[in-house]
Amino acid sequence: MATITVDGGAAGRDGPAPVVVAYVATVVVAAGALAWLTLRPVPPATWPLWLALAALGVVARRQRLDLYARGSTSTHLIVLIAGAATLGPTGALALGLVVGLATWPWRHAPHRHAFDAAMFALVAGLLAALAARLPGLMPGTAPPLLVPTGLALGAAGYVLNHGLLVGAMALDEQLAPAAIWRERFAWLGPHYLVFGLLGAGLARVAVDLGPTGALLFGAPLFAIHLALQQYVARTMGDVAALRAAHDQLAEEKAAVEGAHAALAAAHAELGRAQAATRAALLGMLRARDHETEGHSERVVGGTLALGRHLGLAGAELEALELGAILHDLGKVGVPDAILHKPGPLTDAEWAEMRRHPAIGHELTARDPALLPAAPIVRHHHERWDGTGYPDGLGGAAIPLGARIFTLADTFDAMTSDRPYRAGLAPAAAVAEIAAQAGRQFDPAVVAAFLELAAAGGWPGLPASDDARLVVRRRASDWRRGASAGAATADGPRGR
Repeated sequence: MATITVDGGAAGRDGPAPVVVAYVATVVVAAGALAWLTLRPVPPATWPLWLALAALGVVARRQRLDLYARGSTSTHLIVLIAGAATLGPTGALALGLVVGLATWPWRHAPHRHAFDAAMFALVAGLLAALAARLPGLMPGTAPPLLVPTGLALGAAGYVLNHGLLVGAMALDEQLAPAAIWRERFAWLGPHYLVFGLLGAGLARVAVDLGPTGALLFGAPLFAIHLALQQYVARTMGDVAALRAAHDQLAEEKAAVEGAHAALAAAHAELGRAQAATRAALLGMLRARDHETEGHSERVVGGTLALGRHLGLAGAELEALELGAILHDLGKVGVPDAILHKPGPLTDAEWAEMRRHPAIGHELTARDPALLPAAPIVRHHHERWDGTGYPDGLGGAAIPLGARIFTLADTFDAMTSDRPYRAGLAPAAAVAEIAAQAGRQFDPAVVAAFLELAAAGGWPGLPASDDARLVVRRRASDWRRGASAGAATADGPRGR
């Protein structure tokens, strides 16, 4: 079982890759260099033994077994070990060369035959150098020494043979060397140890009985070949099934990755479509309501700043933003005569105007993409004290997003110039917001707003230090007033 030859390159490639040719050339040069360094005359007395071993090796080589469509194997390592122990480096190199070329007629690419011949010659020559330093093979030595010598030669043959072969296969098939070794060669280790013992035994028989004894040793070689043939036949189906399962898993993985990419692309497209829908709705609302320049952007910015300060994140913050953008969507159902009336509205007109939160809620609730905005759209005119519309909710019954937006929208409305009035100074607007805590606004949301305003974190506040100082003073005054009110309220209950 000396070697497993290279059987073709990567799929879809004509001829060997340049790196494979370079690797084969390196092995050929190494074998030639070893032959030149160890070249010695071969005594004529050893020629009959060389011929007998060459005959055994050629027959064993030509009886090789195909291994799982990845190469072939045979029992000729036994012969190479015997030749290495009895013929010396030069004879062993020549024996390996002949065995390597024993696949006539050559039906494969020349580089494959060159690699096989050079590899066998190189392995045989190196094993001969090792055998010359091991006891147990010459006449007169104790038979027990055959065991460690045979094991050492078998292990060395395994390492040399498959070390060279795995390198060639890794380059040829573009696979990891470790993966090739695990799948194709790891199981051969114990077999090579046995072959080492048999090779040492064949060498001892050849020394004691000559060429005739060596030829008689061929019977157990063929018995081993038959056992290997039966083992490979039994496992061929399992290996094929494993490969088919691996290919199927690879296809399924590719399909899952493709589906994931398609889903990600669809999600991105949906996001773009939703953004376009929001922009279109916002443009429509501006065209109908004639909002002051930048009002929506400022309100959305303030709403998000307040939401973040109150700890909202992720989907909650996205819903808050969407609700701030679409809060007046229901005004599409209000007649233009009412929406753009320059004077005061009548009671009937106010009743019609106050329908817009419910209309907007109905519109957003129909679309799953707009549904998160529905609570803000419906309840952005509710008041903390329960006097708002359309449902008269009060306190914590009002959705938090609506409580946050109402304050941001009111602050921007108070500080914006309108045709019929000038906007309030920011400090005055902050004071009014503080005064409405517990009536129009949620006190906790007011407190968060004052903290942002005092720290300069509210969009649209003046950047001057003087204005921020006024804001901080107003916030401080409100906190002291709230604390005093709480103490007064607690006093009678305590008594």
